[in-house]
Amino acid sequence: ELPPLPQGQFPLFTAVRVTASDFRNPRITTANIALEQQLSPDVSLYLDFTWSKGVHLSQFLNINTAARGAPFSPQLSDVFVHTSKARSLYRGATIAVRKRFSRGYQIEANYVLSKDMDTDSSERDPFTDRSFDVPLSELDRLYAPSDRDIRHKFNLFTYGNLPGGVVGNARIQARTAQPITPTPGS
Repeated sequence: ELPPLPQGQFPLFTAVRVTASDFRNPRITTANIALEQQLSPDVSLYLDFTWSKGVHLSQFLNINTAARGAPFSPQLSDVFVHTSKARSLYRGATIAVRKRFSRGYQIEANYVLSKDMDTDSSERDPFTDRSFDVPLSELDRLYAPSDRDIRHKFNLFTYGNLPGGVVGNARIQARTAQPITPTPGS
């Protein structure tokens, strides 16, 4: 049996998770503009633009790393602070042609060109600090394509009545790759 520690001490390598005293709730502002034009009685063309900006997003920062001075080592290992320092910006444009359901089927094809940027794509992961030990005063240097950034995406889907009372649908999607943020230290 281990003897109890003196009052005010932690067992070695204990991790701590706290919320920053200046934490603010996230705020998302979104705008969308869309235009649709009928080309024939069953077919239309549409254009859509979406803009979405996030500020005060959650970011989990380990302030007890060697690059940040390890102020609580060796008594504590990770000291994660839940901050609201992250931000994001999404911009996406869609062009599409749509045939509404008639004569037993419908079909739509669309192309999306978008850009999704942020300072921390792991805002929901309280166990990962992906800030690469950047000094806390320089976190804006991390502003780059987010893990969700898909620049080009094409979708084609259809739905229709097949012979024998069967209903069928199909979807085809093609897209460019998403960025990968390497694990810190790798």
